[in-house]
Amino acid sequence: MRREQVVQCVLSACGPEGLDALAHDQEIALGIVDDTPEARALAARFAESRRDLGLGDIPMLRLGEDMLADSLAFRSEPDEARRECAEMNYLDDMLHLAEPYARLTIRASDQLRADFPLDRAGGVRFADEADFRLAARLRAQVFDAGLFLMAATGWLNGCDTLSDCMRHKRLRRFVGEGFTREIMPALQDIDRAILERAVIDSFARYENPLNRNRILRAADHLIARFSRGAFPLMQALSEQNFEPPRRLSFALAATIMLYAGARRQPETGACAVARGKQAETLHDDPAAIERFFTLAHDMPPESLAYAALADRELWHTDLRQVDGLEARVALDIAAMQREPGYLPTED
Repeated sequence: MRREQVVQCVLSACGPEGLDALAHDQEIALGIVDDTPEARALAARFAESRRDLGLGDIPMLRLGEDMLADSLAFRSEPDEARRECAEMNYLDDMLHLAEPYARLTIRASDQLRADFPLDRAGGVRFADEADFRLAARLRAQVFDAGLFLMAATGWLNGCDTLSDCMRHKRLRRFVGEGFTREIMPALQDIDRAILERAVIDSFARYENPLNRNRILRAADHLIARFSRGAFPLMQALSEQNFEPPRRLSFALAATIMLYAGARRQPETGACAVARGKQAETLHDDPAAIERFFTLAHDMPPESLAYAALADRELWHTDLRQVDGLEARVALDIAAMQREPGYLPTED
């Protein structure tokens, strides 16, 4: 089920008064995951609506990144949310800001566990320090690394959503090989059963046919996902095999091609990429995207690879220092320029 359908089912079954009673009787708190101005404004708006109805307050909990290791949280864009609201006859225009989570792993003190017994709800798990670090690593180096493999590559191959990528036979093979030949071998220090479970869970998220979130929105802040998740794997594999990993390197080349085509839209000020007549917003730190404004996806591949990989402010390191990576990325950029839709599927 889509998260919007979950919200619809709960609210239609309980109503505001029922939801208040449920929160009181079951000691359920309303968790606001993003500790951001947008989330705080949403919480204030929700509280004000309840006061207008003469209802009691429900506790609000904000979780920053230092407390949250894993979550399933793909946002709907406003236009998408309106379409889904219409399909479900659901009129709340806040829907695209509210995100029920399918799985939460929370670093929690004993006091937080006592005050907010969220682990009574399905999909919520409190973690100690060691469990939290492992969950955060699995999120970055399995789920996020998988997103990095398919995001730019999928967009350049005509896919709009994660499920589109999974239905694209050549891309699915590319992603599968990326996991079995690169991501999983680089994580041999993690218990095999735990690692396999994380991979299965990740593919379950990617494959969900009802998840219609746009791939460039689902994989927002792609540069940070690379630095946090994919790059440590690339370093380890390069040192082990004396060459950069084939598929992660190609995903990096595709990301450079994608970002080199980004331009600011004069109407909205947002940065967007184009594919034929279709334009899509690129969701990332504006400062990161602007690093590519002096580049172009059709410039000589050697020049594009050199300029992008050498940008220390962007990657926090000089990626040319990874042996063989600059040459590999230049060859992949050249292949994509010659043959749109090119994918490496064999060593």
